[in-house]
Amino acid sequence: MRLFCIGHKPPVFEISQDFTFVTPNPVPGLNVMPVPDDRYGPGFDGRIVSEYAQLRALAEMLEQEGSNEDIYIMQYRRFLGVEKPLRTSTNLPFAFATRPSEAPGLFPGKSDLRALAGQRLICPLAGLRKTISGQYADFHHAEDIACFAMALAEVDGFDRKRRQHFVSLNQHFPSPSLGIMQPELLIGQMKLLMAAWDVFHQHYYVPRQGQQRRVGGFLLERLQSFLLFEELERGVELFEGYLNIVSDTDDIQATI
Repeated sequence: MRLFCIGHKPPVFEISQDFTFVTPNPVPGLNVMPVPDDRYGPGFDGRIVSEYAQLRALAEMLEQEGSNEDIYIMQYRRFLGVEKPLRTSTNLPFAFATRPSEAPGLFPGKSDLRALAGQRLICPLAGLRKTISGQYADFHHAEDIACFAMALAEVDGFDRKRRQHFVSLNQHFPSPSLGIMQPELLIGQMKLLMAAWDVFHQHYYVPRQGQQRRVGGFLLERLQSFLLFEELERGVELFEGYLNIVSDTDDIQATI
């Protein structure tokens, strides 16, 4: 199994296993796959689509290689484990606030990953008090999710019923790119996500300021979560891991 860490920052915890750091900011001493934020031009800039610029590059590399070896994806401070951590976050009930010193012991060991070979390890499913579109509007610009749903009408396979299912779903996978999967799944997801973003950017995109500039990342995360939920509906056997977010406090703060 090959391990990949996606992030603009290096991991904030020790990882004893070999992994590739997929990042726009190479770090000396790490095995790095450099993917500048501007690799795909202004429309797909990582400052707008966040880690999806790096995930796209990873998927393209895997497709070029033609490998079918399972991959495990983590982020610089998020990972899925199989051992239950000590404390649930006080503000994110679906996640555990793991201290940097605790993370190495909770990160899946080689024997854990061998046991999970061929399995689909996913992040926990979180219930929402509102639909995904309503929840998005609480934290971001409501018109963006509405326009994104319209953009999906131009993506192959997204008929009216499927679009309605997307915007009305009241469940969400908060870190849908994490976990274990076969390369072909990530490749297919990224092709669909990039097609959707291409339509949205051409016809509906409005530049945002501050944290909201990452509108692409926020929208694509919701769509990837939806694709994961569709796996669940199809009866794919999925195994939920424990979502560890490395934090010095139980109240986990967003980072930029």
